[in-house]
Amino acid sequence: MKKIVLLILGCAMLVLAPKAEAEEGLDNQAMDFSAQAIPSEAQKQNRKDLSYWWLDISDEKEFVLYIEITNGKVENTFDISANQAITNENLVIDYSLENRESQEYLYRAPSFDFYKNVKIGEEGTREKIKVTLAPYERRRIPITISLSQELSGQAIGGINVSRHTKEAERTGGILNVYNRAFALVLDTGEVQASSLKLSLGKLEVAAQTLQLINPNHRILSGISVDAVITADSGEKVSELKTRQGVIVPQAKITLPLNNEKRLERGEEYKLSMRVKIPEEEKEQRIEYTLIVDNEDNITAEPVHDQPQITKIFVIAASIFFIISLFSFAVFKGRKKQTDNSM
Repeated sequence: MKKIVLLILGCAMLVLAPKAEAEEGLDNQAMDFSAQAIPSEAQKQNRKDLSYWWLDISDEKEFVLYIEITNGKVENTFDISANQAITNENLVIDYSLENRESQEYLYRAPSFDFYKNVKIGEEGTREKIKVTLAPYERRRIPITISLSQELSGQAIGGINVSRHTKEAERTGGILNVYNRAFALVLDTGEVQASSLKLSLGKLEVAAQTLQLINPNHRILSGISVDAVITADSGEKVSELKTRQGVIVPQAKITLPLNNEKRLERGEEYKLSMRVKIPEEEKEQRIEYTLIVDNEDNITAEPVHDQPQITKIFVIAASIFFIISLFSFAVFKGRKKQTDNSM
């Protein structure tokens, strides 16, 4: 399953890097630059073939990494920044958000702060820096990672390289942003739990959401979520079905359902939702009865697993019967011994 993590992380970087095919050459005039993450000696042994960083930080307090930018045929200016990785509603990793924006996608603060503890450039700027390169100039930019704070499990962020676009490049009112993003995974090697919390979000007659939380310091891969709301007649009125994705540590994700029909006043509906964690061969299933009142307010009542409750009751009753039978046999045996002694 670790291969799935690597595959999806790689795909996420491609999604976040428009026209990334230009990395191998400078003949793409729109991109007009290439960038690469220089391999580090701290790269984990089983991650040597990656195009991004997955670092073993168990014994280190500081790392210096390098990103290399090769400019194209005209002078260009680039922004270079380090950001916390988040998982968006499509279960795709996004490395582009600044500090305040990223907080909306986090359950609580991760164990490593990419905005404070990653310094970029020779002067060690903590936020993004600007670099201007002459035509065909190649330059390596140092990235210093300080591990002064205690870090648990895994943390993931990203290093972004964005080229400033020129007004002359605007087409049809759209000004494209050309960006390369490289994942930066810090791994202590500690084994972390792999649970996820799936719960109700916003419930309205015309829109419903769920909330998915990863409360652990671990990257989870191959995760998928599906949910459906059905009427008493069996008609489907709202649905959610995600592709498999990667959930970053401490992620908080709002998942909107595709609402096909309004929930009607005075009606009851069944909401079934499920999250699958194939890495651990786990899945969580939850069901609710949704009751819509005459003012469009929705009450959600959990549906208990009655068969499981019945099974537990039968097992408990059987154990109680066996204990009672054994106690009765012991009592009769002692009574018989007492009668014989008399």
